[in-house]
Amino acid sequence: MGSAWAAGIRSGHDDWDNLPADLKAHCLRYLSAESVLEFAAISSDASATALSEELWSDIFHRDWRWLFSAGPSKEMSFRRQHALVSQRARRDDSAFVVFGGIVQWDGDGHADASMVSALTGHKAELHWRSRTLPVPGRCAAGLCHGCGQVFAVGGFDFSAERATSVAEAMDVSDVLSGEPVVQALPRLNTARACPGVVATPEVLLTIGGGSSMFTAAEAFTSVEALPWSSLHSEWRPAASLQRPRCAAGVCTTAAGHVYVVSGYAGKDRYEDTVEWIDASGSEAFLRGWQTAPALSHARAGCVSCFGPEGCIWALGGGRNESESLASVERLDPRMPRWCCDVPPMPGRRRCFAGGFGVDAKLYIYGGWDSARWHDPTAWRLDLRAMRWEQLPTLHGEVSGIIPYHFVSGCVALW
Repeated sequence: MGSAWAAGIRSGHDDWDNLPADLKAHCLRYLSAESVLEFAAISSDASATALSEELWSDIFHRDWRWLFSAGPSKEMSFRRQHALVSQRARRDDSAFVVFGGIVQWDGDGHADASMVSALTGHKAELHWRSRTLPVPGRCAAGLCHGCGQVFAVGGFDFSAERATSVAEAMDVSDVLSGEPVVQALPRLNTARACPGVVATPEVLLTIGGGSSMFTAAEAFTSVEALPWSSLHSEWRPAASLQRPRCAAGVCTTAAGHVYVVSGYAGKDRYEDTVEWIDASGSEAFLRGWQTAPALSHARAGCVSCFGPEGCIWALGGGRNESESLASVERLDPRMPRWCCDVPPMPGRRRCFAGGFGVDAKLYIYGGWDSARWHDPTAWRLDLRAMRWEQLPTLHGEVSGIIPYHFVSGCVALW
């Protein structure tokens, strides 16, 4: 289509030259990136339009913005970023990262530890790499990817039976190499088990969570923000949620809107409600949290993520400790309700890891239901075929288990 379109422009060269610059760019933004570059070779005028930063900003946001919740890099052009991400996508240069706690037996007793595992590709095969980290041992932490780093925030110290306030960052390049180097971040103002953590264009947000990972927990409405401009300063209070939410699903859309899905509200209450906030800028954030369409089912412990087709997804979770769901719901933000038109996951899961990869497939790992503490299997959903594909299993270390039954995860790109 692009070649035929370019040929048509050649034949009507004078008509094209007479079009206003903004209309020229509007005509090109619907073509593939390859067709736009092919068109740029027609003439100097075509090149000026086809290589403009404004046009490539639109193309980048159309094709890849869903992968970058913190926004594109400010250090390179949109055309360069598009080419780089496209190249990484062809090589599948990303990792499905899982963070959780393990129990390591030391003879007389046990010690808690934290482990990061990454599912990466090598010679057309996927395999897991795991490393025990030199950080406080915990599970039920929040995890997200942004600005080339993976962030692990909060969690629950299983042996001490208390929430933690620690936070760390790891460069994605180190995680991909199998040698993660941990950088300590400022501690949260409030210790939080099962918080939601997301990267937005201006800040890292830690949302809700609770005093414990068990149902007796107090659930929080409070939110803390750590600005990208001062990651080593301190967490600051941000706009509070409308309702308390522990173990909620969280994600950020391509428009910079943060969605918080379901969660445990304390006092044996489970939310089927959803709320969102515009985090695309500081002024928009001041408008606070808004109500979104409610789910068909309460899904505390669900995975929520934003997909390449522009929908918010909610997978698994459940209403109480004896109920875990395999079903999946998704919401187009322009529509008034969630749809249940996706094949259910292979097995019931709650408090597990999930996220969309650069291959536009949805990855899941771990979790638990009433029948077992930990599911070691991993799967991914091919959106084109709407079919789940089984991935390598991760059982954990011989001397421990990864991770208890509360894990967190994300898909990280370089």
